[in-house]
Amino acid sequence: MTRTVLAFISFFVLGLSFSHPAEAQQTFLQQAALAADADFTNRVKIAMVKNAYTVSLETTVPTPCTGKESACAQKRMALAAQVAANPAGWATQFSTVVVGDTSITAVSTDQNLTDRVYQIWNLMSGVQAQ
Repeated sequence: MTRTVLAFISFFVLGLSFSHPAEAQQTFLQQAALAADADFTNRVKIAMVKNAYTVSLETTVPTPCTGKESACAQKRMALAAQVAANPAGWATQFSTVVVGDTSITAVSTDQNLTDRVYQIWNLMSGVQAQ
C-alpha cells in the first residue's frame, strides 16, 4: 500500500489525527462553549478548591508578593477564603479565564486544570504584576 492509503486508513479507521499543534487551538466559540459546559466548570471548581487549600498553607508566597503579611499575600488569602466558602460563585469566572489558554480543552487532565488555576490565582485575586 502507498503511504497515502495507509494515512487514510489510519485517519478514518483508527481515528488518528494529523493536525498540527497550532491547529488544535480552540476558537473563541469553542472556548465559550467549554467555559459554559457544566462538567468542565465542575472540574475547574475542584481545581479552584484544591488551589484555595494550597494557597492557605503557603509559608512563602510567589512573586510578586514580598512576604506572608504583604498586601499581595493578603489578597491571595482573601480569594482562597472566598473560593472555599463559595466555589460555585467563582466557578464561572475561573472557567472563563482558564479557557483563555487555548491549549485547555475538554480532555485536558485534572492536573492541567489545577496548574492553570494556580497560574491565574494572582490575576483572580487582584494582584498586579510588578
